[in-house]
Amino acid sequence: MLPTIESEARRQVAEAARELGRLGLNHGATGNVSMRWHRGARDGFLVTPSAMPPARIGDDDIVWLPLDEADPLDGLIEASAAPAVAASRKPSSEALLHRAMYQHCCAAAVVHAHAPFATTLSCLPAVREEGIPAFHYMIGMAGGDSIRCARYQTFGTQALADAVVDAMRDRKACLMASHGLLAIGADLASAIDMAVEAEYLSRVYFQTLQVGAPVLLDKDEVSKVLEGFSTYRR
Repeated sequence: MLPTIESEARRQVAEAARELGRLGLNHGATGNVSMRWHRGARDGFLVTPSAMPPARIGDDDIVWLPLDEADPLDGLIEASAAPAVAASRKPSSEALLHRAMYQHCCAAAVVHAHAPFATTLSCLPAVREEGIPAFHYMIGMAGGDSIRCARYQTFGTQALADAVVDAMRDRKACLMASHGLLAIGADLASAIDMAVEAEYLSRVYFQTLQVGAPVLLDKDEVSKVLEGFSTYRR
């Protein structure tokens, strides 16, 4: 359920970060989570703090950032905290990536994970070039005939944000070369569900490659699958 007050939104973001760890999609302080959140007339988002294990993240550690800043990492710590909360946390090192998702994608929540199988596949040359193809009909859950892999760029940079925006055209999830995966949703629950599905497909594709070349679904079948998924929702 989408929150109506910021304290609840902060709680949901912190809990989502912990959930990714429980699901085995992140470890230590890796990965990050955000939710679109406006303050009055100003567009922005709430994001997990930098270099902080989810188990230690409290609601007050979640950072608010505006969408209209040139660089959300530059001098915004003071402005980031909720009213009456000490400004003590830096935003995630991937704040630029989250900002780009809200600027260019129809998303209410974003999760970024260093999921083991997705990360493994993202290191392979063929997957970097072609992504995960339509070897399984559930690929359609991500919005197309493949799960693309964003080209490699240094973490925390605008170049990485731009690469992921390109890979996420008409998609709900993508791999990130030598890095992990990203998923979006209409709320945090659906973004996490999409990340779980992308990691499952990564694992099954990895396993398939161990025994041979997979049979790929043809374009007609993929079209039928996408039509079916267009009405498949809660």
